Amino acid sequence: MKVIRLLNTFLIEEGNVKFGFTIKPIDFSFYNSERERNFRKLLKDIRINPFKIFEPIQEHSDRISYVSKGSYEILKTDALYTFEKNLLLTVKTADCFPLFFWNKNTVGIIHCGWRSLKKGIIKNLFKYIRANKTQFFIGPGIRECCYRVGKEFYDFFKDFIDKRNKNLYLSLPKFIISELTKNKVSLKNIIDSKLCTFCREDLFFSYRRGDVKKRMLSFIIRV
Repeated sequence: MKVIRLLNTFLIEEGNVKFGFTIKPIDFSFYNSERERNFRKLLKDIRINPFKIFEPIQEHSDRISYVSKGSYEILKTDALYTFEKNLLLTVKTADCFPLFFWNKNTVGIIHCGWRSLKKGIIKNLFKYIRANKTQFFIGPGIRECCYRVGKEFYDFFKDFIDKRNKNLYLSLPKFIISELTKNKVSLKNIIDSKLCTFCREDLFFSYRRGDVKKRMLSFIIRV
């Protein structure tokens, strides 16, 4: 696995699979009038010319969608996967986690916020792909060092919550890894970037830090 720091992006290459995530100041929110220009910057940065770019409308759901060259580029979903080459699959985040996955036949990406995780989006994924020999990579998101949550989170996420100074801090990466291993993904096939969007103000937008209308873009493609 090769990790490359580019002008606007961290790019990771694994054989003919390329994936990664953008960094400040490039913004991919739907509110940004420069979004199309930023896509051009990204494609120049990573040196690919995809047949299509899929840009979902994310609803914090457990919905997973297969896409192909004949699919519409914008659809309501929180996860995308494909068996086809040269399709750029994307999600937008600003504290939620992008979860990348790939195997011999498939590439995909999931928008992992607490709502979609609680609804079972990872469990749903294995209705469509086999855990065996699928690789997973957890991208940047807000981590337990900074993700303070209310008491209403405790019952469901209690095994992944740390109590500090009378406050509760949730580890979504630990929850993601637990969900993957429950579905027979080997730990050796899970890589965690260890990057916190709240801590790394130099690199990432963070909703909790006040970047309410700004988003980083995560992407995956097989070339």
